[in-house]
Amino acid sequence: MDKLQVNHINGIKSYNKYPENLEWCTSSENTKHAFRIGLENNQGENHPSSKLKEDDVILIKMAFREFGDEINLTELGKVFGVSPQAICDIKKGRNWSHIKIE
Repeated sequence: MDKLQVNHINGIKSYNKYPENLEWCTSSENTKHAFRIGLENNQGENHPSSKLKEDDVILIKMAFREFGDEINLTELGKVFGVSPQAICDIKKGRNWSHIKIE
């Protein structure tokens, strides 16, 4: 695969006059680099398909802490406009695991 893109190694695009900050790369390498150094973030509400905000997830997690297994996943999903599976994934830590509540 041809390396047709220029990557700014330190992530600062205005440093393009410094050859040591530039490298040829593929589109995939450039994207991975952007995520690795924090220029891109698709986590949580930044994910393009996210229906929830971080505040919603905090409320959902607080509800589980308060009421545990008494919560009806379907009803809670209706409140937040997501599927019962999405609520279950939050409960089990498969999604939104970066959101911690005290």
